[in-house]
Amino acid sequence: METSASPKPQIAPKPELPAFCRLLIEVLKPDKIYCMQQQFIGEAESSCLLLVVLQPSCTRAFTEMQPYLELAGIGYGNCLIVKPNYLVQKLQQGHVFYSMICRKDNLLYDTGKHKDFQSFAPGEQSLVLERARLVFEAQFQAALHCYEGCFFFLQDPQTLGLALFMLHQSAELCLRAVIIFLCGRERRSHEVRILQQCAAQYLPAFAQVFSTHKPEDIALLKKLDDAYTEGRYATVYSISDEDLEMLTKRVDTLHLLASEVVEVLTNGCLVLK
Repeated sequence: METSASPKPQIAPKPELPAFCRLLIEVLKPDKIYCMQQQFIGEAESSCLLLVVLQPSCTRAFTEMQPYLELAGIGYGNCLIVKPNYLVQKLQQGHVFYSMICRKDNLLYDTGKHKDFQSFAPGEQSLVLERARLVFEAQFQAALHCYEGCFFFLQDPQTLGLALFMLHQSAELCLRAVIIFLCGRERRSHEVRILQQCAAQYLPAFAQVFSTHKPEDIALLKKLDDAYTEGRYATVYSISDEDLEMLTKRVDTLHLLASEVVEVLTNGCLVLK
């Protein structure tokens, strides 16, 4: 945990790190930085996610530090910042994501002023992960049933709107399942866009399913989110065959990614290589 201990040698910023990462250490003066490497479906290269743990005495506002985090995120895939007392609380609650990243082999930088964070209490890792996996599986199966329902309704042109609504529900439930697995709590929203952002905050690979940097992906995601209401209530609902095919493929990719993430995290394989 974060209790004081005899100082240990400081891990200085590694010279091979990008300049913006060294700048982040210099400006934010964190207590620790963890780096978790990850590579999932559809990614040509692995990406790193940084977890910046502030000094206990830090009083700077998050809004003041955000520009530096965004700068770091440009090259490192993503970057999170937490206060140590918040991190300790989440670890004690069995937060899967924080428990996986706060490992000694993921430690990139350490001032040596405080003890390492204990990711899992002795003997609890398998129990916490299994419980989280079972909750995920229940939600994920519902997502798969909705995906099957989409193709059922696609057999009748009169139920095209319902088919797209079921496709939306499949994506929504899948992302909800991932978020619950990672955080142990729900993100209350029906917008796939918002749920994807939430999942991508922890695992940037989710941001690639519908890229926020590509206009065509933004438009495609909007059509999926619009289907939540229009698919059920619009008098006339229409969508091009091309958009329909792309949406079904993207949701299928989302399912594969979610399943892979849970398998990898459950096996504890996301470590710095």
